[in-house]
Amino acid sequence: MLACVLATSPGLAVRVGLIHGDPPLESLLFGVAIVGAAFLLSWAAEIAQLDVSQGLALAMLALIAVLPEYLVDASFAWLAASRPEFAPYAVANMTGANRLLIGLAWPLVVLTALLRFRRRRVRLEQGHGLEILVLAAASLYAFIMPLKQSISLVDCGVLLAIFAFYIYRVAGLPSAPEGYKNPESPP
Repeated sequence: MLACVLATSPGLAVRVGLIHGDPPLESLLFGVAIVGAAFLLSWAAEIAQLDVSQGLALAMLALIAVLPEYLVDASFAWLAASRPEFAPYAVANMTGANRLLIGLAWPLVVLTALLRFRRRRVRLEQGHGLEILVLAAASLYAFIMPLKQSISLVDCGVLLAIFAFYIYRVAGLPSAPEGYKNPESPP
């Protein structure tokens, strides 16, 4: 854990102006800081499962992980209100992130399972029906926006309602049982 905290320190020092360097060096320091922070966040989510449901802990982790992306998108949308040339950037930022997630990240999960466990498919544990339902609803709704050729506050409301429904449902699920040990954690 100390190594992860130390890995984030140079990136923070660059951000607050204590370290100055050429852009490639600063990019490298930020990259290492992001990896260190990602490990800390994932460990925090594992610990949170002792007090809240796994789904709620992972939803909060996901929200924290995508907040920077949302801030960039919100900045483009804010600029687009007075300067319409920024509108395509807002749409590209949002759709590009989703394309990377669906087109690259999910297949990598399957590839990892294939390489690690020699399995051709990823089996979900019992009880993940809610996650599949919510992902399916959000994915189906996402197909509507290009057909409308617009993104509006109504779309924002629908997608937030889907997320709120998920959070409401997983918040009521039990936390990890006493003595829980994540099977993926080292002994």
